[in-house]
Amino acid sequence: HDANNIVEDPITVECQAGLFDLSLSSDASFLATADERGTISLFKKGTQGFGQETDLTRFRLAARSIEFSPSDRFLAAAGDDGVIRIINVADRSVAKDVTAKVAVKSVCYDPTEAYMGAFLVDGSLNIYDVDQEYQHVFELKDLAPKMSPDSPVLGKMSWFPGSGKHLAVPANSKVTVLNRDSWEEDYSLQGQHKHPVSVVTYSPNGKYIVSADESVLVVWDVLKRAPVQTHLPRATISGISWSPVTNALAMMDTDGFLFMCSSVIPTNMVAPVANLEAEQAKDKLKKPEIEDIIEREALAEENEGADQDEQDIDDNLDEWLDDDTGDYKKELEKERSEEDQLIQQAMGNQGQPQIELSPRQPAFQPGSSRDKEQRRKFLCWNLAGQIVTRNEETYHTVEIEFSDTNAGKPVFIRDHRAFSLGTMDGFGALFASLEQGATPAVISYRPFNEAFTNSEWSKELPNGEAPLVLAVSRKWCAVGTSKQMVRSFSAFGTESGILCTPGPIVTMSAHGRFLAIVCHGVQPFEGQNMSYTVYDIESGTKLVHDSLPLSAGESLGWFGYSESGMLCTMDSGGMVRILMEHKGFQWMPLLDTAPLRKSPTDVYWLIGVTPDHVMAALCRGGKTDPSPNPRPFADALPVQVPLLLADQKSAALEHELFLKQIILESEEYRLERDDETKDLSRHKTVIAAKTLQMMQSLMKSQREGRAFELACELTDTRILQNAIKLAHANHLTTLAEKMDHVLHDKLGISHDNIFQEPETVSCLLYTSPSPRDS
Repeated sequence: HDANNIVEDPITVECQAGLFDLSLSSDASFLATADERGTISLFKKGTQGFGQETDLTRFRLAARSIEFSPSDRFLAAAGDDGVIRIINVADRSVAKDVTAKVAVKSVCYDPTEAYMGAFLVDGSLNIYDVDQEYQHVFELKDLAPKMSPDSPVLGKMSWFPGSGKHLAVPANSKVTVLNRDSWEEDYSLQGQHKHPVSVVTYSPNGKYIVSADESVLVVWDVLKRAPVQTHLPRATISGISWSPVTNALAMMDTDGFLFMCSSVIPTNMVAPVANLEAEQAKDKLKKPEIEDIIEREALAEENEGADQDEQDIDDNLDEWLDDDTGDYKKELEKERSEEDQLIQQAMGNQGQPQIELSPRQPAFQPGSSRDKEQRRKFLCWNLAGQIVTRNEETYHTVEIEFSDTNAGKPVFIRDHRAFSLGTMDGFGALFASLEQGATPAVISYRPFNEAFTNSEWSKELPNGEAPLVLAVSRKWCAVGTSKQMVRSFSAFGTESGILCTPGPIVTMSAHGRFLAIVCHGVQPFEGQNMSYTVYDIESGTKLVHDSLPLSAGESLGWFGYSESGMLCTMDSGGMVRILMEHKGFQWMPLLDTAPLRKSPTDVYWLIGVTPDHVMAALCRGGKTDPSPNPRPFADALPVQVPLLLADQKSAALEHELFLKQIILESEEYRLERDDETKDLSRHKTVIAAKTLQMMQSLMKSQREGRAFELACELTDTRILQNAIKLAHANHLTTLAEKMDHVLHDKLGISHDNIFQEPETVSCLLYTSPSPRDS
């Protein structure tokens, strides 16, 4: 890929086997590869790209790592054989074999070419002195747990750019940074990783480090030793590379997908590349372009002065006329009155001003690209996976990829119908194409796990009826059309019903047996007027029909069900809302994404909602859709309900308690509605523990009223007994007595028998103090 234009078509290099690693020489004239057969190949750049020059060497087992030295004189290669082979690039000969005691995961040269590091499968780091013919000089054991050679933990380390004064090494749940002079640990970056770190790399100017394990990618500020950003990749990251010219990061995952993350470092922080900093410094020296502003201000002042002068003239004229008989003044006023009447009459002849209605938002498919002219675009991107269509002129190619790689392998379909709509869940995908000439519009369903042969089916819509939006569930699917109708089908293609909507369809979504539809209402003068309806498709009943809340002047940006089955929306202003069915179908703001944007032109493209996060992709530079190539990262934005929390010390805990209570109430309502059973005792125990923790914080802050309010909400008397002991420990006698009465009412026993020794409480809860402490 061209670092200056990553979206351009890349140079393709044909290889004979699957690659485990590759390395590019500093002048980009040579490319070396290490493959699963143990072959180390060298490619030379020509006018037509890279062509294979020769196979340099071959190991008995797989070759895992390869790297050019900074001077490009040597090439270090290693793998499962437990041998690090040093190859002389000039004459293509083997200069030295360095024996490691076990298989090698990765090798890495120091920028000054004084040392070489090797990460082994036993979790240890070995350092070799290059000037002393690769003599072993240092070993650091137990950095990571022992692993197999084909473990996804790659052990890729990184030297500080330029001087090589530090070596950042992946370790168990952290990044260890060693000092090259003493080989002792200078500091570590920890607190974000829960698994062994696999890949580590410095930014070009050394101010940042990015690290990745099997589930999370973290960008660190080296000076502050703190995370800058955190991303949740779709699969384990196998390679990371900073752009040498822009504030961007390229990543490859173990499924073979390339991702590009732009604006990795926020604009209010130091850029990760030196030349970018220089360009910004040049920009600061440029003269600000404020001529237009100056002209506008001068014009405003001139107009204001002209108005004042005109008023002064009128005033002076009136004063002069007062000195006369007044006849001329009366005549002048009469003329002005006649002019006003003529103006009013002229306006009346032209008719009343036309009232303009606000244009209605067109229908859209949730999670799809809005720009229909793109050659490669998303038909769907939700929590289940992605559907990407690619225009190949004579036909289209559809790629289906699952978010959970264990759910199935990617599916590739040659599409001759030019599908314009698509959606998916974990059981199947539904597509639709528009009417083209004599060819009618078609809807087509493809199950992922066919119980019977020939389970795929297609249906043609009547002429003049166009598909607008699709929805799919496990047992059925639906299509909303331009005739203000919704047609539902079984998973095997039987049309099970048709319903009419009260207005033009905007969008819809499905979950389980429920179908939610958004329609336009009466066309307003400003903004949008929409309503939503939720149907139970299996019973054929309508659960609710009500107005859809949107921020003033905004349109609907996303509509769908959360992972737990709660209906959610996001408007064009970035406000995410959730429908609380258990509270009488009330909408609650879940997260305002606008303050999280890195610049005013950025927008978050919503993918889905989990109990704790809003999953979204950041679109920068005024773009409204993410680019499917390279695949963008999904940001996990923590849910933040805009509660008014005065006490900042307990704000995070109170917000967490609020969310967990909402989730519990919603789950209890769902179980009762669907006549299901589920053990929620663990969830209730966690809430009780958080409540007790919250009460302890409130007692320390002398907020007895709020602590008593929480005590009244407790249903577990054991927790309430512990809360009373906490009140005594904090010398809050009045609070303890009032909670004592609450406990008395809950237990239904006499007051004298309340202070018995409580039963054993979960280890998550507060441990009661001793009587002496009380």
